[in-house]
Amino acid sequence: MADYKAIKGHTIQTVAGDPSVLAVGDIWYDSVAKKVQGAATTAGSWASGGNMPGPASTNTGFGTLTAGVSAGGEISGASQAEAYHYNGTAWSAGGNLNTHRNVAAAYGTQTAGAIVGGHSPAFPGVTAIHETYDGSSWTEAGDLNRARGYGAAGNIGTTSAAIVMGGHYHPVTAAESEEYNGTAWTEGNDLNTARSDVKGAGTQTAALFISGDGAPTTSTNLTAAVESYDGSSWTEIADVNTAVLVHGAGGSQTEAIKVSGSTGSYTVNVEQWNGTSWTEVANVSTARGNGACGIASAAANGFLGGGTPPSTNITEEWTGDYAAAVTFTSS
Repeated sequence: MADYKAIKGHTIQTVAGDPSVLAVGDIWYDSVAKKVQGAATTAGSWASGGNMPGPASTNTGFGTLTAGVSAGGEISGASQAEAYHYNGTAWSAGGNLNTHRNVAAAYGTQTAGAIVGGHSPAFPGVTAIHETYDGSSWTEAGDLNRARGYGAAGNIGTTSAAIVMGGHYHPVTAAESEEYNGTAWTEGNDLNTARSDVKGAGTQTAALFISGDGAPTTSTNLTAAVESYDGSSWTEIADVNTAVLVHGAGGSQTEAIKVSGSTGSYTVNVEQWNGTSWTEVANVSTARGNGACGIASAAANGFLGGGTPPSTNITEEWTGDYAAAVTFTSS
């Protein structure tokens, strides 16, 4: 019988235990356990995170899973100004927005982010106000050219290069996109399909515009369409499997996630994008919409707050597919 070295074709690495960094396909010999090990893909999953200080619906989020922000939102019909920080375990108070609002778009990091547009102070009024955040306080920056709510942003945008797209001016659904250069917003090229209640991902020159509705705040014209932006034009790419509105989304143009939302009723459905197609992955535990999901990486994401109904303070954390050690056995 051939030994592992002959099968492999060359000597494999000997490690006392497992390597500190694993990649799918790695093979090694564990000198402690005296067995041949390999790294295989383990499917991603959701786990409960720390609860937010209070319930929130139509809030928006940005940052990372260990340094995130939830800002604005609505409680009992009233728009909020509060912002909260997440450290991967617990939430704490951040600086309050200058303008109460909900259903806004957002982008950036916990120390260099922004919230854009939204409803303020209450539906159906929409705002063009754009506030940037330094981790402790909000500063009004250049306003959008057109006030809008229920729009989307490229969540990995920076305060010198951001994009906002879609939404509605109530009751008109928007196809316009706008780009920010650190000083002012300039109208970019229009989307192929005007949509509201939508979410986005990516950067100013590599953005995604995901699902949503052609009729503001309803579920009468849902679309599964996804559009990709290269900095100059929008192209329709592979549809999501389940069309939704008021969902969560985050990630990059080549690795994104779409979470929950409404098909007419709230769903636990989650889909992941690999740059080519959307695949259904593990569901969230609580069906909801209008929650915040703006974390930058599809491999480490969070879905926070939202309406179940009623509003909830639940945080769920996503760990995407990862490499885990497996033992080779004889058959």
